[in-house]
Amino acid sequence: MDAELTHKGQRQKSPNAPAYSLQECLEDTRRIFRIENQVPLSRESIAEHLSLASQSGPFNRKLSSLRQYGLLDPIGKDLRVSDLFLHIDHATDDNDRSRSLREALGRPAIFQSLLSQYENSGAGLPSDLNLTNQLLLKHRFTKNNAETVAKAFLESARFAGLTQPRSFHLPAPSLPFPTSPAEPVTSHDLHFEQPRAPQLQDDQPAQCRQEIPPSPGRRAVVLVPENITPDEIAKIVRVLHALSGLDR
Repeated sequence: MDAELTHKGQRQKSPNAPAYSLQECLEDTRRIFRIENQVPLSRESIAEHLSLASQSGPFNRKLSSLRQYGLLDPIGKDLRVSDLFLHIDHATDDNDRSRSLREALGRPAIFQSLLSQYENSGAGLPSDLNLTNQLLLKHRFTKNNAETVAKAFLESARFAGLTQPRSFHLPAPSLPFPTSPAEPVTSHDLHFEQPRAPQLQDDQPAQCRQEIPPSPGRRAVVLVPENITPDEIAKIVRVLHALSGLDR
């Protein structure tokens, strides 16, 4: 990574970390592989394939990123497209590709540290601002490099499919009316709340929605499980009967 001048005029150097996302580096490696396959080649040849000057800062950062992800392997003074790239780009199934993407994402030491932190928390990925500050304070990156590395890591993690937080299922709320089918329901047993959209959990049964127009310009919506039982229907009917007597 590039260095920046501190307030005392000394150069502060950031830790080594990719400046480009895994997705972008895979695209660059693919360009090289289409022409060279896995034949060893010099950094000058790699620069030409990527349309960059071999002694430029952008090429040095790009080449460093390709190597840190494990997409290029050293062969003496030369480099060649790695087997890890082939496992990603020519995976036999989605699981194999996901495992290889996760391996490439964890090759850079800083990224592996971040993955260990956020994968174990189960809360998903941080924001760009949050991660930038962590790189500044905890890992001693310079401001510009922290922003660059945070962007590269978050884009790479999303590309590798590591964005989903742990799912939490809350218990279903208790019903506001008696649960015994034989128990009568009165208006005193009913409680009213402002209508809100139902939040359905993945493991709930399929539901049937029925709209009933009680009068012009008004409608009632009944949402019940498809496998509702006769006793449960009878309970709903008793609740509706109780509602009809509220204003009497």
